[in-house]
Amino acid sequence: MLCGRIARASWSRYIAGMAGLTLPSEQAQAVRDALRIAASDAGSLRAWATAHDIAPAYAWQVATGRRPPSDAILDALGLELAVRKLSD
Repeated sequence: MLCGRIARASWSRYIAGMAGLTLPSEQAQAVRDALRIAASDAGSLRAWATAHDIAPAYAWQVATGRRPPSDAILDALGLELAVRKLSD
């Protein structure tokens, strides 16, 4: 299962990179806030990350805004990144 998450997250980063996508700052902050709340509920960020098969160091990087969240983190938080075309 972890291997599938890594592959999917890598593919998502590839697609996002190709499209030049980034989370708007308010959405990125909302993800970080959700991650901090989930980590608090789990007792620590390390405990939350371990429970969801996510590297604790990577979870910390996301929580501090140093890296964007992967699909694995979004899935564990019950979130998803939606991409839609607004106009031509």
